[in-house]
Amino acid sequence: MIKKMHAIISVALALVLVLGTFACMAFTASAEDDDCPLNDQGLVKDIEGGNILHCWCWNFNTIKENIPKIAEAGYSAVQTSPINEVYKGHGGGLQIYGTGGRWYYHYQPTNYTIGNYQLGTESEFKAMCETAHSYGVKVIVDVVANHTTTATNSVSGSLRYIQGGLYHNNGNIPNGSTDRYDMTQKCLSALPDCNTQNENYQNVILNYLKKCVTDGADGFRFDAAKHIELPTDDASYASDFWPTVLENDSTFQYGEVLQSTNSHFSDYSKIMHVTASTHGGTLRTYFKNGCSTMSATSFIGYNSEGVKGNRLVTWVESHDTYANDEEVKYPTLSSFWMTNDEIRRGWALISSRKNSTSLFFNRPAGSEPTTDEDLDENPRWGNNKIGDAGDDNWNHPEVVAVNKFRNAMWGESEKLENINSKYNLIMITRGTRGAVIINNSSTDLVLDGQATNMVDGSYTDKAHGSEFTVSGGKLSGTVKAKEIAVIYDESIKPTYPTEAPTTESTETQATQAPETAITVKAAKTSIKIDDQTAVKAVVTNGSGSTTFTSSNSAVAKVTSQTASACTVKGIKAGKATITATNNGVSAKVVITVSKKANTMTVKAKACSAKAKKNTTIKKAKAFTIKNAKGKVTFKKASGDKKITINKKTGNITVKKGLKKGKTYKLSVKVTAAGNTAYKPVTKSVTVKIKIK
Repeated sequence: MIKKMHAIISVALALVLVLGTFACMAFTASAEDDDCPLNDQGLVKDIEGGNILHCWCWNFNTIKENIPKIAEAGYSAVQTSPINEVYKGHGGGLQIYGTGGRWYYHYQPTNYTIGNYQLGTESEFKAMCETAHSYGVKVIVDVVANHTTTATNSVSGSLRYIQGGLYHNNGNIPNGSTDRYDMTQKCLSALPDCNTQNENYQNVILNYLKKCVTDGADGFRFDAAKHIELPTDDASYASDFWPTVLENDSTFQYGEVLQSTNSHFSDYSKIMHVTASTHGGTLRTYFKNGCSTMSATSFIGYNSEGVKGNRLVTWVESHDTYANDEEVKYPTLSSFWMTNDEIRRGWALISSRKNSTSLFFNRPAGSEPTTDEDLDENPRWGNNKIGDAGDDNWNHPEVVAVNKFRNAMWGESEKLENINSKYNLIMITRGTRGAVIINNSSTDLVLDGQATNMVDGSYTDKAHGSEFTVSGGKLSGTVKAKEIAVIYDESIKPTYPTEAPTTESTETQATQAPETAITVKAAKTSIKIDDQTAVKAVVTNGSGSTTFTSSNSAVAKVTSQTASACTVKGIKAGKATITATNNGVSAKVVITVSKKANTMTVKAKACSAKAKKNTTIKKAKAFTIKNAKGKVTFKKASGDKKITINKKTGNITVKKGLKKGKTYKLSVKVTAAGNTAYKPVTKSVTVKIKIK
């Protein structure tokens, strides 16, 4: 039996290698293999820009057993819970939460040696890493360096009596304090705050990290990173902790820097990747409000305080938003109330995008959404056992399809938009090669001519197997309610550079470089018809004021200008080029002028027809149509074959022979074609017709 299993695994691995190599061949076009951002398994090989599976509460052996599935599901890396020696509370019980254990003992170090009672031994960690690497999966270790366990007598003597002192003794962070000194020099939640200025303590952490790398770790996540001071903090407490410990030979490191006043989010991002916590909160707010209050553009900038996407780790939820009970009072800061399908749709909204690295948090097996504050009985804990694999949402076909889409689309440009101006319908298009469509509504989304820049052809939804077509720049197909469609064609070769873009906006250098080395930069922007926006120019080593001119006044015009900016007002949809000039040096900015949303509303009325003769129902008796912009047309979507609708007039014909006393339903798509100022829109309604 063992030999048979080995043979099966060998064949599976060989198949993964072959498929991964093919994917990379399609990806790189004419690039050399060394330039391919994907490894032989088709995973992002440098972690950055890929997907991380947070194997929360899994032990080393469980992760090892699941590595083949994790690789096949499109994850570039796994993240473990802290692997160092930790406090052995509740008699060493392995409940996630209850009278027989606590998950948060993960985050109460007693020593910085590898292996603990919750996850396994050092040799098991090494074996897990070896298996992960054989499948092209990297390993990220969670590191707790800010504090130790509250049971300080359990801390190793080598730490407790370290020369220079182990702890700060400045009390607890006052409730609600955002003072930087309090944040970095006092105890977080009464957990003893480590003396991170102490060089001897810094070296303990550095040596531990290096040992992790030697044993197979590829990267680190630093818990409570914003609570450890930076070299740029006030000189009275600043330290070189981070410059010291980050030199540990790993390839990817990020800090848990929860955004707040004085979190110095941008400063941390300059030395390591950081967590986009506010972006996660925005996503959860979107779902808490029924996906009805935010447009797709709300998610473009990651709410990241100007930090570029390639420095961020994004998530829908983390172990803190899921597990910490005090968040019950603040629903959008918590996440345990979210259903699994909401998690998947949120995941599609972050993982289908470019630049950022995304983390999928794995919930306990058997857990359920809840708002119950009684943790001992809370169904969020599921089977309530540390060591086991969590639920299988991480391996759901929708999640897997999005993961593989992200890998295949590495480096492609992105476009986020709402379909039919509805906030609960979102499409993320990557270059011309594919798109992810998220239907957050409770009804099926029928696309019939959705504008797209995807290459013409037939596409199969990788998540559900449904068919989509693109013809003449128009996309057609159906996305079922509360589902995700992932459409792309691996055979379409990428046309982008092999290095991912690192900026969120397009900037253009000066078109000439005179002896004075003046440069002018202008940022790409967009406006809607009748809106006004300011176009700014950044001039380096320039003199005098900047002038702004429009190359096509029929599309957009400059209405006013100052020394560094101009106000532009759109006239009709299209693209305008504004040129910013300073001392003879110019830069151009392309402004996209978009149409207004079509404000048409359609309501269906109840109608009647006679059973014994043909009946014509006038449009006005079947529909109430208001504020339609452009020509209105009608199309039957479904209904009895004896009921038809005139495409041009909207009049309904009911042929004789239908059953008397029965009410029939006619589904109709009403389309307003739009005009130069308004977009087209299609509304679906159902007319009820009672037969007399």
